[in-house]
Amino acid sequence: MKKLLLFLTLAVLTTFASCTKGTTYTFTDNMDYSGFSIQERTVLLKEYDANGNLVGDNTLESPVVGKAYVFIPNDRAGIVKVNLNVQYQNGEIRNGWVQQVYSLEKGGNVDIILDGNTMIGSSEP
Repeated sequence: MKKLLLFLTLAVLTTFASCTKGTTYTFTDNMDYSGFSIQERTVLLKEYDANGNLVGDNTLESPVVGKAYVFIPNDRAGIVKVNLNVQYQNGEIRNGWVQQVYSLEKGGNVDIILDGNTMIGSSEP
């Protein structure tokens, strides 16, 4: 019985340790949208492998400004690219790409923060 209890304790500790040391990325939108008549914002976080193949993605519909969203990427992902879609109240829709590629750190976290200094363009980086 003691061996079983010891085994279960070690299994739980091992599982907890592996979960806390995994690769993650955190997305935070700190943009100032005052003065814009935005109806809806969609953020697409696209994960690519070393060969440039799309291996995963996450979508945020109108993310809360200032809130951090943490994601666990696909095991094969090496980079993340950010695609933005904005629909204005007049019906106009604009699509853009953050002009930076975010390299994932094995076993670490990468912060993706949009702010007034973020470069956004029409072509994929």
